[in-house]
Amino acid sequence: MSPIDIFGVNIESWCSSTQDFYLNSDGTPGAYYSLWKALQATPVPVIFSEMGCPHKLFDRDDPIHKTVEGTRDWAQTEYVIKEMKDSWSGFIAYTYDGGGNDFDMFKGGPWDGRSVLEPTQDFWNFKEQLAKLPNDDMLPLPQKKEHVIAIPRRCSAVETDFISCCDLRLFNDDIIHSFRFSEIMPVDVEVNDSVQQTEDVTKSIYTEFSSAGLVFLLFIVLYTMQRWYVTSKQSNLRERSKLRSGNNEARKTHYKSIERPQ
Repeated sequence: MSPIDIFGVNIESWCSSTQDFYLNSDGTPGAYYSLWKALQATPVPVIFSEMGCPHKLFDRDDPIHKTVEGTRDWAQTEYVIKEMKDSWSGFIAYTYDGGGNDFDMFKGGPWDGRSVLEPTQDFWNFKEQLAKLPNDDMLPLPQKKEHVIAIPRRCSAVETDFISCCDLRLFNDDIIHSFRFSEIMPVDVEVNDSVQQTEDVTKSIYTEFSSAGLVFLLFIVLYTMQRWYVTSKQSNLRERSKLRSGNNEARKTHYKSIERPQ
C-alpha cells in the first residue's frame, strides 16, 4: 500500500440555514462538530475533499428559508477555517460545475473552455462567506527552519493510529462500495463474501449446464441411432416389396404363356 499524504472526507451535511457548528436544526450533534472531535488526534493532514449539501435537501423542511433553487448559505465555511483549524487543513467547496443540478454553483455552458458560465446565488453566498475571513484568522506561517526530508508513513501505521484515536479503519478503494455499505459487517468481509457467493453461483450454473449438455448430447446420439435404424428398416422393406412385385409379374407372364392355345 502507498503511504498517505493527506486524508480527504466527503461531507454533504449542513443542510439547514438554522443550524450551527455544535447542533443541527433538530437538536442533534452537528456533523462538523462530531468529525472535528473524532479526528482531533489524527496523525495526518485532513481536509473536506467535497463539501456542500445537495440543493434539493437544503432547507427542505423549512418553508420560510427554502428557495426554489435550494440555494446554500455556506455558513459552515467560517467554522471549518476557525473552529476546526487545529486539526483540519481546509476544504473543497462542491462544486464549480460538473456535479449535476444538485451541487453546481454556476449555470449555462456547456463547460468546454469557451462557453461562459454564469454564477448563481449559491456562488455569491460562498464568496460572501470567504470575504468574512480576514487573513489573521488563518494559521500563522511556520518559522523558517532547516529543510528536513520526512519519510512517508505506511498505510498500516496510519491505520493503527486511526483505530487507536478515532476507531476508523482503512480499506482499499477497489473494495469500497460506491455509496452505502452495511455498518454491521466490514466492507472487506462483505465484498469477499459477495465474491465467494458469485463464484459458487457460477460454479453451480457451470455444473448444471455441463450436466444438461451431456444429457442433450446423449439424446442426440440416441435419436440419430433410432432414425438410422428406422430408415434402414424402411429401405429393406421397400427392397423386399420390389422383389416380391417382380416375382409376381414373372409368374403371371409364365402362367399366360402356359395357358396360350396351341
